[in-house]
Amino acid sequence: GVPELNSKIMVFINELDNGEGRLSLSKRKADFIKNIELIKQAHIDGTILNGIIRRRVKGGMIVNVLGIEAFLPGSQMSLKPIPNLDQFINKEMTFKVVNIDEEHRNIIVSRKQVLEDESNIKRAELLEKINVDSELDGEVKNITQYGAFIDLGGIDGLLHLTDMSWGKINHPSDMLSIGDKVKVKVIRFDSETNKISLGLKQLVTHPWETIEIKYPEG
Repeated sequence: GVPELNSKIMVFINELDNGEGRLSLSKRKADFIKNIELIKQAHIDGTILNGIIRRRVKGGMIVNVLGIEAFLPGSQMSLKPIPNLDQFINKEMTFKVVNIDEEHRNIIVSRKQVLEDESNIKRAELLEKINVDSELDGEVKNITQYGAFIDLGGIDGLLHLTDMSWGKINHPSDMLSIGDKVKVKVIRFDSETNKISLGLKQLVTHPWETIEIKYPEG
């Protein structure tokens, strides 16, 4: 845009005298230099910057960060591999600068690192809340011979086969499928290793405890 009258702007002096006794100024070049400095600083500090994904190129995407083109490798888009990167074109997202060379020709950014940071914060918050006897909502992430791994929101807990039901179950898949939403109880928590043991049967009363034995009177 054109600067407003009387507003202060930063300019880059291209030439002191262009032959006509005038200064040759460039606002665009001044903005570029200022923004390159901001990107360099963000790389040093690990600051998060906003950017807009512009187009698909070999091996990744081109992102416009502060008016400057940066490269986002496909492997740095997300925590999990994404087959179709075109869906992100023209979307605004947050990025971390992972590399910038001296010539400033090659700026590499990562979306994955931002997501990892968010995931670590969420994980730390969740670990603070976890206590034995806490009841939590989770999702079945994986099933093995001896139990199911439940995602509690960034942390996995193990629901052992023997803690699934008061009755006998041969295999965890008899009761659960991957993707099932479940309410579970924390039965053990090791704060040193962050290992969490979960129970399902502990949420219901043991069937034997509910049987009242009545003796005949007299």
